[in-house]
Amino acid sequence: MKWRGGYLVYGLPALALAVPTLPAHVLLPSFYAGPLGVGLAATGLAIFLARLVDVLSDPIIGHFSDQAGRRKPFIAVGAILAAVALVALFAPPEGAGPFYLGIWCSLLYISWSVVMVPYTAWGAELSSDYRGRSQIASWREGMGLVGITLAATLPAALQNIGYSLADSMLATALLAIALGAPALLLLLLWVPEVRRQVHHASGNLPAAFRAAASNAPFRRLLFAWFINGVANGLPAGLFPLFIVARMGAGEQELGVVLLVYFASALISLPLWLWLLKRVDKHRLWCLTMLAAIASFIWVPLLPFGSVVAFAGICIVTGFALGADLSLPPPCRPTSLTGTGCSTALSGQGCSLPSRACPGNCPLHSPSALPFPCCNFLDSIQKWVKRLAASRRRAAWPWP
Repeated sequence: MKWRGGYLVYGLPALALAVPTLPAHVLLPSFYAGPLGVGLAATGLAIFLARLVDVLSDPIIGHFSDQAGRRKPFIAVGAILAAVALVALFAPPEGAGPFYLGIWCSLLYISWSVVMVPYTAWGAELSSDYRGRSQIASWREGMGLVGITLAATLPAALQNIGYSLADSMLATALLAIALGAPALLLLLLWVPEVRRQVHHASGNLPAAFRAAASNAPFRRLLFAWFINGVANGLPAGLFPLFIVARMGAGEQELGVVLLVYFASALISLPLWLWLLKRVDKHRLWCLTMLAAIASFIWVPLLPFGSVVAFAGICIVTGFALGADLSLPPPCRPTSLTGTGCSTALSGQGCSLPSRACPGNCPLHSPSALPFPCCNFLDSIQKWVKRLAASRRRAAWPWP
């Protein structure tokens, strides 16, 4: 696939697939915990358990996709299930509780993985060299960033003109389906599928895990991806809370800062592709992670109301996000090369690092820790206020 049209057709579904991700990670917990009255702790627990089910199912999906030697059937079935789950989750009936949230979250995450694991593995199979895989990954992640940027602006824009959060959630789901249906149809009809022979290494799941675990470069890549995923994923859930509570920003300013962050990542993708020709990819990724650390380390020192300064930090860290999205994915097949399992473990090689991506592992899912912690801290705050009030009444017995 050496022509630009092929890259575009392959990358377009990522735009639609990315549209609901930001609302699902940031707005969905607030939507169920607030307007629907599920509660912070129950919402966090339901989403955490759904993520846990997703983590356990991901390698199984990659394994069966490898065994089948096909990618298109998995993508087609997963897309239909994801569309149903997305509407059910973003437009819940009256009285929906934590059980409803957990069931439909689980189905959405699993069906999304049924699409994404074969889709990502398919991209790695479309080129045999690192630069080609980097271009394919950049088109996919670039389209994904366009979708995330759209998701960052649509709900805020709708709420600013008078629509409710529930209306914004439903509009996001319908937009994702409207964009995804033609994009996935083009993908399935236009982009050639690489037919592969099933290797013995992928014949059973334990053997597939042993083959991947015996590969030292792949283990190092997976560990780095996990650490980087934790560093990106946990703050993602606290990003809106920090902007509003610590920086004193309103909803419009929150939308602008999110737009600056993701737009910076999108703009940076051509730069990383250009640098790949001149700098070692592993060192380049390490340098971008160090740059992100050096930028974020100043955030706790910002005074209240420093929205502009924080937006400047988001520009630098947004560039680092672009590197996180474009540099590591092509390393997966490279790290498996020479072990005899680079073809057999395509889906496994994509499903395991995908668990280390921001927001995919339950340990750094935005709702897994911050929401229950917020509920706990809120209880502590109320207890302190009651204690202070009782002490005042004891000292001043009259009204």
